[in-house]
Amino acid sequence: MSLTKNTILRNRLGALEVQAPGSLHHAERVAVYSVAVAERLGFSDSNLRKLRMAAELHDLASHSTDGQAQTIIRLCDEFDARRTGFHGREHSSEADALAWLQDEASSEFGSQPVNALLHVQTVIQPVGT
Repeated sequence: MSLTKNTILRNRLGALEVQAPGSLHHAERVAVYSVAVAERLGFSDSNLRKLRMAAELHDLASHSTDGQAQTIIRLCDEFDARRTGFHGREHSSEADALAWLQDEASSEFGSQPVNALLHVQTVIQPVGT
């Protein structure tokens, strides 16, 4: 991502954070989760970069990513909202949020999303929690 695109992205996310506190960290978590899932599914580096940007901006506007990428972002957005109580969702335990994700994602992706998110949770501390 070029410096200019990155600056624009950060400015947009900063403005969203002012309007809705917690949005910046939520967007970062959704991007991390989405990229982890897409990596497990074999997305190319170029598509991972596009997915990360779309995931970071998912609360601002829809983006021209393919159907599979949009599904990954939607699932990761809801997963994060459930586990953190963001977007007014009732706060769920990590286990309940993962169970929901497994139910929602299994028909299209099998166990890959849950395996990816379990790996992310063991490798890094979730951003902003």
